[in-house]
Amino acid sequence: MTARSGIELSFPMYHTCVETITTKNGQMPEFLRKAELELLPLYRDLPGLVGFSMTKIGDTSAIAFSLWQTRDQAKHALVVSEKLNSGAFSALIERSENQVGVAPFFIVNSDVAATLRSTVSASASDKAPIAAPVTASTAPTASAASATRHN
Repeated sequence: MTARSGIELSFPMYHTCVETITTKNGQMPEFLRKAELELLPLYRDLPGLVGFSMTKIGDTSAIAFSLWQTRDQAKHALVVSEKLNSGAFSALIERSENQVGVAPFFIVNSDVAATLRSTVSASASDKAPIAAPVTASTAPTASAASATRHN
């Protein structure tokens, strides 16, 4: 099997904050709007944010996924999210569940990597490395991957 060319975000080990959200009937559009206008700016201002995505998976269901440099930063993001859920978002949300975990690896395709490289400013050089290229010749083998995987 040939490894696909891409970019692997694997060092340092990143931490994840994953939240599954169920909105009240008919409230998903407003929830997504408020998440973009209120949650996203809060997350951007928190130290350690690597990336954030919100995925609508149904008429009343969404998943928020964020990557953080440390576990404590990911846990703090949960505190921020829970405050919004019990405050500004409480009329929109029926239920939410969140967890903090570890991302032992993260891969994006070369087009996304090129975009990342072109948008990262030189002033961010004191932050964690954004990406390291992975090609068929540099991709770890299955045995090497298991030796370097973080659990």
